[in-house]
Amino acid sequence: MIMRVWLRKRKINKKIITNRKKLHEFLKKENAQSLSVAKIHPYKSSNTLCVLASGKSINEITNDQWAFIKKQDSLSLNNTILHKFIPTFLFYETDTDDEAHNALSVLKFENLIQRADDFKDVPIIWHYQEKRYFDIDKLRNNNLLDNSYFQTSYSLPGDTPEDFQTSLEYVKGKGLNKEIDVGLYRRGSLARILHFALALGYEEVVFFGADLVNADYFFDTYTDQDLPKGCKNPNMKEYTYNSKAGLKTQSSLHMTVDKSVHPVTMFDVIDKINHYWLKPNNLTLRIAHDSSALKSILPLKDWKSI
Repeated sequence: MIMRVWLRKRKINKKIITNRKKLHEFLKKENAQSLSVAKIHPYKSSNTLCVLASGKSINEITNDQWAFIKKQDSLSLNNTILHKFIPTFLFYETDTDDEAHNALSVLKFENLIQRADDFKDVPIIWHYQEKRYFDIDKLRNNNLLDNSYFQTSYSLPGDTPEDFQTSLEYVKGKGLNKEIDVGLYRRGSLARILHFALALGYEEVVFFGADLVNADYFFDTYTDQDLPKGCKNPNMKEYTYNSKAGLKTQSSLHMTVDKSVHPVTMFDVIDKINHYWLKPNNLTLRIAHDSSALKSILPLKDWKSI
């Protein structure tokens, strides 16, 4: 059912104010810093942002493509820290602090700590929510707090792609997509990253490893020798999530495109953000490999012209 305009505006405004308040309380308590364009912009050094997700096509990146990535700004997402490449930015989040996901959250946190020396100069952008597992003392003790920036978030309403589009247009009109202390998204972090790229003024974003075909990850075949020292592989195929069909295990279908979670999928979210936020701001979104399911809505980067 389409949400009434007045109700949508009231809900969005109220939630953003509430989430900001919770973030500021956390930052004050922990003497930590929020994410903002002013603070993060000095790290920007190119007009292209290469986004490295965790799909198995990361293993298909050619030497020429790695050379391209290293010349541009880059952003690694979550488990991509299991690749030895060190990016310009790191978007990181643990899962909920509950029994079902605690072990994975602890493992992801420990993997980052194992790479503390590699990431001591990389801005780490944390997805802050009260429900997520967190150990700020480990950041302090491993010299990772000064380069940590905390962003709260809000999942924009919309029960259909068109309804979600209405929410995108509303927050755009309010200028909220140019502020990044609150990451606006739906279904997954790729949406928050696009919001980030828009606010930082990038002209091109290239997705690497954003396959969304299944639950296959680039590190599935990694041995201890392939992993950065001290890191451990998460078993993402055993990841569980809630859906209208009940509790599911992410064995063959990526959670973000499972319609039993919500009828608006990651494909819908990226397509709408691209058309209503990115293109009007002359930001071009491309995929690096045609093995990505996003090829149905996004163009392939022309590597022959590089």
